Amino acid sequence: RGDLMTHKLLLADDSVTIQRVIELTFADEDVQVLTAGDGEEGLRVAAAHLHGDIVLLYTLDTAFHTENQLIAPLQIVSLGMFASEKSRIVTTCAAAFIDVRTGYVYGVAEGTATDTRRSSIWNTEAAIDKARLKTEREAFSAALEEVAKAWSSINAEYNVTTASVAGGVP
Repeated sequence: RGDLMTHKLLLADDSVTIQRVIELTFADEDVQVLTAGDGEEGLRVAAAHLHGDIVLLYTLDTAFHTENQLIAPLQIVSLGMFASEKSRIVTTCAAAFIDVRTGYVYGVAEGTATDTRRSSIWNTEAAIDKARLKTEREAFSAALEEVAKAWSSINAEYNVTTASVAGGVP
């Protein structure tokens, strides 16, 4: 094939059987399979191969809440076009700075956004999806601001130079 580069595949799965099947599947494909028993270990393995010290892990959690209102006569007259459902979407973006060797959490950050929409039976899905995308962007942006603050704090607390450890002696 002429391609001497070995590719790396990181598999995070708690089943040793699945890990072995994947390793055998790629054995003749110039693919090195790195295995981890779970997602946390997988992140550590990936960061170690990149020679990273800290991994920034974030998640987006979106919750949908709907409130149906009974407006039956008006719904019939308006053929379902009347906005009768109130949808509330809340997204939280949570982030953590984690030491790849020990799993120690240096700091966390979080951002949350909420949107409320009224919708009819004709546009409920589109309205909720639009609100979901909006809250996810806003929550991520808010979390990024907190990530910057957390990083500054982590850096100030843990970034100790050799000179300061030796008592200031160069």
